[in-house]
Amino acid sequence: MLGSDFARFVATNSVASALVADQPAPPLLRYEAHFPGDPLPQQSRVRLEGELVSRPLVTPLVLRSWPHPDILSNTVVQTAIDAEGRALFPALMSESGYPAADVLALKLANAARFRPLPHAARDHTGTGPLAWGKMIFEWHTLPMTATHLPAGPP
Repeated sequence: MLGSDFARFVATNSVASALVADQPAPPLLRYEAHFPGDPLPQQSRVRLEGELVSRPLVTPLVLRSWPHPDILSNTVVQTAIDAEGRALFPALMSESGYPAADVLALKLANAARFRPLPHAARDHTGTGPLAWGKMIFEWHTLPMTATHLPAGPP
């Protein structure tokens, strides 16, 4: 009985076939390799963003390379600069993964001196307006030597 009911159903009900072949094929995605044009830096460097770009450093910062088994992320320090060019309120916004590098970045940001504003551009207090921005420390790492490797099990 079930078989005859199914045969009757199939004979009286037609199902439209799915049309796949009548549609155009979607375009294939093309992989385009991207190779950075700049060579990898051979030393650590600092990059300025925000309002700090218009207030360049008076004296370049001396950065070091770090012996480390991994590539370090950038340390990002947000700071304000007063009219005299002194850094105020440096705050760690992003860590590198190596605490010693982050501590050095904060110390360097705090000691950094930027180009002062001309007296005509200062506010009535003489110390403002403040310029806000980020100091991005791009760390260069050195391969670990045998003297820097952690001691293995005895």
